[in-house]
Amino acid sequence: MIAINNKALDCNGELSLTKFQLQGGPFSNSLSSDKFSVNCNDEVLLLPSSQWKYGPWQAFVNGDLPIKTSSNLDLRLNSSLGLQNSKNSRLNLQGNLPLILTKRRLKFGDLSANVELNTFQLSPIGSLLGTSMSGTLSAKGTINGPLTSLASNLSIGILNPQFSVIRLQEEWTGKFQGMPGG
Repeated sequence: MIAINNKALDCNGELSLTKFQLQGGPFSNSLSSDKFSVNCNDEVLLLPSSQWKYGPWQAFVNGDLPIKTSSNLDLRLNSSLGLQNSKNSRLNLQGNLPLILTKRRLKFGDLSANVELNTFQLSPIGSLLGTSMSGTLSAKGTINGPLTSLASNLSIGILNPQFSVIRLQEEWTGKFQGMPGG
């Protein structure tokens, strides 16, 4: 049971979905999870680790939302995303999203997230795009701000890139900075 009473979140119990699958609408592939659950008591809403699949992509997600005080509702999420056939190349995200309860309404505060991509092999991406690619991509940085206008600050590197028949034995590095509004 989850309830909002006098600007406070109250819950107790567990919700479990097994063999969950969502398809159609905006999804060109099915979004699925063998098991997803939400556990709740008077102090914390817990999202135990769950595995999700979408086409060739696979994600592991877990998190929690302390609910003991309504003035400090910070959703903490951890996620690891990658291609199913590339187990060692993962995009890891650790984030915090404040939630604000008002009368009959839930508002979102500013997202604060750390992002890290360690040695992502480009060859599986090439097969998805229909062209040969190789080399490794890495990235590390932050994504912050309101959900409607996120700002990113990422350091990116590509080692020994190859696109089709062109292969370069070098390392490319740079920054990707996205500001709200473009």
